[in-house]
Amino acid sequence: MTCDVSILIPVYNAREFVAEAIRSALTQTTGNLEVIIVDDASTDGSGDIIAGFDDPRIRRFRNQTNLGLVGNWNESLRHAKGRFITMLHQDDVMEPTNVERKIEALATGGRAWVASDVLQIDATGATIHEHWFQHPRALALGDQSRERQFNGMYYGYNYLCFPSVFWRREVTDTVGSFEDKGGFCVDIYMWLKFLHRYRMTYLNERLVRYRWAQNESLKYQPTDWIHDEFLAKREFARDAMLPATKVAALKALYGQLFMRRYISCRLRGDARGAGTMQRGLAALWR
Repeated sequence: MTCDVSILIPVYNAREFVAEAIRSALTQTTGNLEVIIVDDASTDGSGDIIAGFDDPRIRRFRNQTNLGLVGNWNESLRHAKGRFITMLHQDDVMEPTNVERKIEALATGGRAWVASDVLQIDATGATIHEHWFQHPRALALGDQSRERQFNGMYYGYNYLCFPSVFWRREVTDTVGSFEDKGGFCVDIYMWLKFLHRYRMTYLNERLVRYRWAQNESLKYQPTDWIHDEFLAKREFARDAMLPATKVAALKALYGQLFMRRYISCRLRGDARGAGTMQRGLAALWR
């Protein structure tokens, strides 16, 4: 089967929300698509929910053993046949025009990948935030050069919401699959790979509803994010053999950030956060 778009939905123990995610993929306003669902050996009956959908556009797979988060992302990517690819988290929801608008954006701009703003929701679907946290920064960088977009990610926060990212197949054919580098911030490593080669388009439209429910990031503290994003950037700098000046600038930036956060955590009596920042300081020299 040939198709224009592959919507990937990696699944693990998502019985409560996966049906809504699948429905949102199937009700896109552009019809020539496939929905690839890869169940990573779920134990909560998610497979039964998935099996209940009878639509020829769905391609179902089940891993015999649990591959873990990144392993299942790559297993999903391996099955994609579309000219365009996007990955939808098992508890998130696409707006009906998500795929259509992003294909239009790439056709008009001639670029290789696009992201958009999102609406943030809770487990019930109620709105938590009207925009993605870094939406203003992403919007400002959307019209900038590839180098500025790269530097914005490398020296700043992750300004893209994962399920809003949509790319031409050639991008992952060129840069490769997801890599388990950077702890919980493996997406930053991937976007740096994208930005190292391709300029991004950004749409000022909320085309995905990002749900804070099963999200593992709920367990993370700000210090965890800072630590892991540094690891992702450090590993990318090494793998891409970035100039020594860029590596030194990154270490100087995070060295100051780690120290400020360490002192703040100690003053608040946050032993866990202080310990994470100590690990960050140690990572500067590894």
